Amino acid sequence: MTRVPRSLLVGGLLAAGLGSTLAAQDRATIAAMCEPVLVHCNYAKFYSGTIGWTATLKAPGLDSRGAYEATVTRGKVQCQAKTTDDGEFSGPGLLVVEKPRSSPTDRRGNYLIRVSCPSGPDEEISIDGGLQIDERAAADFALLEGTESYPHPDSDEVNKVTGTMTVRWRLSAAPPAK
Repeated sequence: MTRVPRSLLVGGLLAAGLGSTLAAQDRATIAAMCEPVLVHCNYAKFYSGTIGWTATLKAPGLDSRGAYEATVTRGKVQCQAKTTDDGEFSGPGLLVVEKPRSSPTDRRGNYLIRVSCPSGPDEEISIDGGLQIDERAAADFALLEGTESYPHPDSDEVNKVTGTMTVRWRLSAAPPAK
């Protein structure tokens, strides 16, 4: 299940070793080049693609909605958001890609993704305050993708607070830039 801290209505690491579409030499180079940025070994700089999520939260007197899109280019993240609370805003984000129980040269295994975007205009970002996609299995680390929906973390039936989160991601690996 994906977890989102209570402080984020809509806001929100990618774990990976790289896949069979990369030559063995490229995989060895990548393994040697994971960086201790935000976590012990971050493979984010090898991925490009998108991570998007929507959130709704309803209660008596409340109808809060938001949509985020994190566009990733070789690990650099640019976020776009539209929320009922803050309108439209954008800013840089953070990304982590890890492969918790795989060796750096494995072609498949489990990965973990975390991405963080500003939760409002002019807000600071922290990877601890972001969206986490818990461990998933990848048949090939060259492509990490998926979709899931679940109750919003702030849902509370007793207090008549309902909501949903929908998350989708598609990240493709590329050999390191020469």
